[in-house]
Amino acid sequence: MSRNITEFLNSKSESVKLKAEQIKLGVADDISKVASDLNAEIQKMESALKSMDDANKAIIKANQDADKVESQSMKVRDTAEKANTKVANILSKADSAANDLGVDPKSIKGYTALDKLYFDVEALSKKINSFSWVSAS
Repeated sequence: MSRNITEFLNSKSESVKLKAEQIKLGVADDISKVASDLNAEIQKMESALKSMDDANKAIIKANQDADKVESQSMKVRDTAEKANTKVANILSKADSAANDLGVDPKSIKGYTALDKLYFDVEALSKKINSFSWVSAS
């Protein structure tokens, strides 16, 4: 009887060992699958990070370009405003001369066109001064 018990225990032991091996193999397969899935996610994350970095570089470049444009615009505005100061002096002299003669200053050739240009420069100057850049956020 002792031999039968020993054989029975050995057969059960083999069955337990086989089940343990199946569990180990199943866990190994799970580990492999999860690792593969995680590697795929890491690649997606790295790609997303590169896209974010590229977009950030584009924003930095756009900001640098905008700074250059703004600087050039301010120089153009300053030059136009200096010219407009001269225009204001000339229009003032034309107004005085016309009043002295008792005529309408608009009757002076080019006065109306120059007056319009003066106000065009003023309006554009205000637009440049109040220009608001769009925020990236």
